[in-house]
Amino acid sequence: MGAYNPPVGVPGDNITILNGSTYVSTVRIGTSRQNETVGSVVYDSTDQKLFVANGTLKLQNYQLIDQNVSVTDTTNGTISQVMPVQTGGINTLFFDPANGVLYVASPNTIFVLSLVH
Repeated sequence: MGAYNPPVGVPGDNITILNGSTYVSTVRIGTSRQNETVGSVVYDSTDQKLFVANGTLKLQNYQLIDQNVSVTDTTNGTISQVMPVQTGGINTLFFDPANGVLYVASPNTIFVLSLVH
């Protein structure tokens, strides 16, 4: 399961989580400097975790740069972890539910994060 999006969400926007066509929950984008943009998003339906590439809004040159992966527990809408990714930005996220591996792709590197179920 994977997704690619340049960052398009800003503070105050909502992310609606669906399972097929069934509503699961809504998560609001925060206003902290860690998660004020939203780019690529993937969902782990086994653990009900939402992985979001996010970062900061660079107003001086109007860039939205994803530099973190936030893990949100969709059962209660809280961010359980923010993982900084020291790259030039995150291009996309992929999640393999069979082995619990999150792949974080940046312009020159792919990070492989093994997640415990």
